[in-house]
Amino acid sequence: MARRLDREPRKQHPRFTPEPGFRTKWLPRLIIASGLVVVAVLLLTAVRLGDTSDADAPLDQAVDSLFPANNTLEPRQTAVTIDLATGWTLEQLVIDGVGIAEEFIDDGGAPLGIYTYVPRAGTPFEAFDVGEIVVLAIIQNQLNASDQRTIAWSFTST
Repeated sequence: MARRLDREPRKQHPRFTPEPGFRTKWLPRLIIASGLVVVAVLLLTAVRLGDTSDADAPLDQAVDSLFPANNTLEPRQTAVTIDLATGWTLEQLVIDGVGIAEEFIDDGGAPLGIYTYVPRAGTPFEAFDVGEIVVLAIIQNQLNASDQRTIAWSFTST
């Protein structure tokens, strides 16, 4: 049976008819917003995986921890601490080319192997200069006198 061409098309039930603006107005916006979220997540992941700073670089086996950590931002009067593994001692601490006398270094009880320098009046530094601070710690193995190492790290004083 042939359909008459002059007749109006059959109307759909309003409950099942999508709003005419959804497909033309909201769907493209939803697709674009979803795409932007995906791009943002991918960029964030790439930045995190591509971080080449060595703040988390493995330490020498003779060192348990350093403070401040390598390549971090710290206040001008932050303490500088090196925590050595058992069997190691600090021979010399040099900060920005200035040797720190033993009397200014708190050894926290030598068996612990934790050595701290706090800048204050009457010491080589009352506060660190703003900018990069380079720290060198010369350490000695107590069981092997020929095993001496230099541990270097830096931080930025703000």
